[in-house]
Amino acid sequence: LDFNFNGDTITKYTGTSSNVVVPSSYSILETDGGKKYYIEGNDVKVKKIGERAFWNNSNLDKVTISEGIEEIVTSAFDASSIKTTVLPSTMKIIGESAFLGSDLNSINFKKVKYQVHPLDQVQEEKIEFISIR
Repeated sequence: LDFNFNGDTITKYTGTSSNVVVPSSYSILETDGGKKYYIEGNDVKVKKIGERAFWNNSNLDKVTISEGIEEIVTSAFDASSIKTTVLPSTMKIIGESAFLGSDLNSINFKKVKYQVHPLDQVQEEKIEFISIR
């Protein structure tokens, strides 16, 4: 996986893809030398995208956040090139300035169960499309 984790939180996206799917779980593979690798699996459930996890990433175009993730914390996508995001129905909190300084212009919600105010976090004049399914 192209992510670093700390418990239930994604701390850093390490990949270079423009179309990213944020996983809702992972497993840890540890070598005899003590090196840890994060791999696909279901051992640890992801609940948050951490502060500056995608900060200043200039490769991003679309980020799809998997079901089960509940929070995008402060400045998670700050100064990134993200243009489109798909939020899961499990999303509860979008932190202050989560998308500040980003290129976000399209937000796709699945049926949101909690009140979320993503427009408070971006420059409203950049938003061209909002979809709630």
